[in-house]
Amino acid sequence: MSDSSTSDRHEVASRLVARAASDAAFRRQLVDDPRAAVKDELGVTLPAGVSVTVLQESADRLYLVLPAAENTSSDLSDAELSSVAGGTWDDSNSGWTQVNYYSCDSHDEGCGP
Repeated sequence: MSDSSTSDRHEVASRLVARAASDAAFRRQLVDDPRAAVKDELGVTLPAGVSVTVLQESADRLYLVLPAAENTSSDLSDAELSSVAGGTWDDSNSGWTQVNYYSCDSHDEGCGP
């Protein structure tokens, strides 16, 4: 998650929590039907594939919410591996230009392709 989307998410959560703290009816709605509460407060409908879980802390129960784990693996995918294994790549969308490098002594005849 980018810094910007994390910040936006925290602002939205803060807004919902602030309203729930000052409005008991909204707090009940947020717990009972979070999708409707988000729509009422923010005017947006969450996508069907997004679920929302609202938890209320108590004196003896605290919750820690971790962000989604990012894929930090440095392993190449099969597609990436096969594209570099042969020494070629698809640069049609990368904006990069392929440069061929030849190592030879400047006195060698026929140096290069």
